[in-house]
Amino acid sequence: MLRNPGPLTYNGRTIHTEAGSRVGEDSIVASREAAHSPGADVIRVPLPNARRAQQAQEYFLDDSNLGPHDNNTNNCMTFCAKILKAGGL
Repeated sequence: MLRNPGPLTYNGRTIHTEAGSRVGEDSIVASREAAHSPGADVIRVPLPNARRAQQAQEYFLDDSNLGPHDNNTNNCMTFCAKILKAGGL
């Protein structure tokens, strides 16, 4: 399962973020110390605009509440998609 944008590196700076939530709770963006959860599959994707993706991470960290969790429209996977889209995918 795709849970977070993982480490996103641009210009020598790396940011790790994830959106954690459960049904009935708000989806909250947070930074992580570790790049990914133990045992997670890691897929490296070159982004056309990693700078914009990192700016999106910073934006969501500043305004960390994404609103109520929704299994279809507001969850850890949709957060990852937002970061990838900001990066040009």
